[in-house]
Amino acid sequence: MRIWNQMPLFRLLIPFITGILIEIFCPFQIEILLWILPVFLFIISLFTFIKKIYRKVSIRWIYGAALNFCVFILGVLLTWLHTEKNESSHFSYSFPAKEYIGVLADQLHEKKNSYKTIVELKSIRLKDGDWKNVTGKVLIYLAMDTASAKLKYGDVIMFAALPKEVDPPKNPEQFNYKRFLSFHNVYHQVYLAGNKWKSLNYNEGNALRKFSFDLRDRLVDIFKTRIIREQEYGVASALVLGYEDNIDAELINAYSNAGALHVLSVSGMHVGIIFLVFSWMLSWMDKSKWLRHLKFIVLLLFIWFYAMLTGFSPAVLRSAMMITVVIIGSWSKSSSNIFNTLIVSVFALLLYNPYYITEVGFQLSYLAVFGICYLHPMIAKWFEPSNWLVYSIWQITSVSISAQLMTFPLGLLYFHQFPNLFFISNIVVIPLSTVIIYISILLLFTSWIPVFSTYLAVTCFGLLYALNNSVLFVEKIPFSIVPDISISVFETWIIYLLMALFIFFLVYKRPIFLISGLSLVIVLCTGQLLESISINSQKKFIVYDIPKQTAIELVASTENIFIAPRDLINDKSRMMFNILHNRWLLGLNQTTNIDSSKISLKNDKYIVKNNFVQFFNKKVLILKNKFIVQNKKTVKEKLKLDYLILSGNNYQKLEDIINYFDFKLLIIDSSNSLWRAEKVIKKCREQHINYFSVPHNGAYVADI
Repeated sequence: MRIWNQMPLFRLLIPFITGILIEIFCPFQIEILLWILPVFLFIISLFTFIKKIYRKVSIRWIYGAALNFCVFILGVLLTWLHTEKNESSHFSYSFPAKEYIGVLADQLHEKKNSYKTIVELKSIRLKDGDWKNVTGKVLIYLAMDTASAKLKYGDVIMFAALPKEVDPPKNPEQFNYKRFLSFHNVYHQVYLAGNKWKSLNYNEGNALRKFSFDLRDRLVDIFKTRIIREQEYGVASALVLGYEDNIDAELINAYSNAGALHVLSVSGMHVGIIFLVFSWMLSWMDKSKWLRHLKFIVLLLFIWFYAMLTGFSPAVLRSAMMITVVIIGSWSKSSSNIFNTLIVSVFALLLYNPYYITEVGFQLSYLAVFGICYLHPMIAKWFEPSNWLVYSIWQITSVSISAQLMTFPLGLLYFHQFPNLFFISNIVVIPLSTVIIYISILLLFTSWIPVFSTYLAVTCFGLLYALNNSVLFVEKIPFSIVPDISISVFETWIIYLLMALFIFFLVYKRPIFLISGLSLVIVLCTGQLLESISINSQKKFIVYDIPKQTAIELVASTENIFIAPRDLINDKSRMMFNILHNRWLLGLNQTTNIDSSKISLKNDKYIVKNNFVQFFNKKVLILKNKFIVQNKKTVKEKLKLDYLILSGNNYQKLEDIINYFDFKLLIIDSSNSLWRAEKVIKKCREQHINYFSVPHNGAYVADI
């Protein structure tokens, strides 16, 4: 296979990435590898310096195996070294402390009721009063006030609240925020009220990064003052500067549904456009040999300055690294295989930070570029029109198809939907966003020229308005997306392997690829059939863990009843974070929402009325805080229940509740405060009552 012969580094990339992933997800004793590594290095030395051994073809595989094991160990060791909790100076080994001093390692991000940022701890004051230098990061939420709003990257603060470990997911299939933060070496979080922290009024941030953030803020302000409307200047800031805080969630969702979300994340396309702009601006320097050398230096500086301006995101770093290799190759007049360029950039970035491999943008970006480089030349040959306009449209469409083919399995895994009309939206979005980037850059450079910049701003606003509305139009077309898709990581790998086998069959015409691919199709279909049988027979009772809320789901086959307050039902963000992923996994497609303040429903599977629920043969009562026991004497016949759910900080004594109800399990839901739950738990233990506390143990899930 010629393509693999063109990528010798790819053979080493596989064990390198394998080592990284194993250390991230299944870490083991690093000392074992340190003992094994010298053995493999010795074997490699023998083959390298003793030519007689290397010439023996029958044992050359030993050299290859030793080299692969060394690269594998390199991936493991590098990841271990980049994991901050492995350092003895990590602040978690000195818990608890009285006070903490740290530096803001990021800008403030505005949330609904607070500001969020990362603080890199520098020192802590222990219980005995001594100060100790430490390392480690903490996710902090700051109460919104005038003092917190003034904080910037690099500011040093002192706080007295105790950081707590980030909680693992408490609901089935809930987004694993704890693991996500751990990929960024953040394991603790803390909320700081106004009286729990103070600024020390000096800045210790990296000067280059601080300059980057300050300059980006000034450029965002230019868009804000010139383009005026929030949706338009928000998209301009994202397109050119990678600043997405000003785009509302609905517009981002529209871009996602239309298959055009990639334009809002500064990546290879954006860096390529910036490179072409500056290369064209400096084309006059090609006339002289020395000026040509200077041009390459200036282009490199421009590319990395732009990467710095966008916050060194993995996608921009990958693109900047690739273009750097291309520039150096052009400078030295040597040709460079694009696949090798890709692999070199992967190695370079993962050597810098192995945790980049966990970034969704990093994964999608590389797969998209690989798809464009490998598949696009083949797909473009399917149709070769002579008309310039038709040819241009087909080129954009074939590029979109190439990128989408390589990224759609990951899209299904991470975003649970497929944009059916991606090729239509990209015909408009790609050329329009390219023109917007050109004009936006010109606007930033000429913002000090009143009349000219005003015309540019008006033009830019019109194009941005057209871009947003074209995306919104595509999103509203019926069947524009296939929603609520759920596949596992294993199924994702199977799909990629299946795609590779069919592509290889089409390229190399070998029957073994077709036979293997069809065998995988049978495996995939069998798995889907078994999953469908399981879904059709399922009956589940779920009490979710959502702070200050009662949220109950009754599942029968593909149908479900969801009992919750109306504000939770309508909150797309909280539903997505806590519940929807589980619904997709369970294959639910017929949801009936019931406002918990107006409970009423009856059919052959459910009876739901006045806080009483009968689900098949199971009886459930939601006991709210307004329920009042009027007669404290033991009744003659208690109401028999399977589950009694205590809701809303129910203030009644457990003894009174026992007088009225005979239940198999008492469930304390998350609408109760922790202190109230702990009080009830204590009583349950004293009276030997079977209980389950959702605030403490996470969601309660029972198969009926």
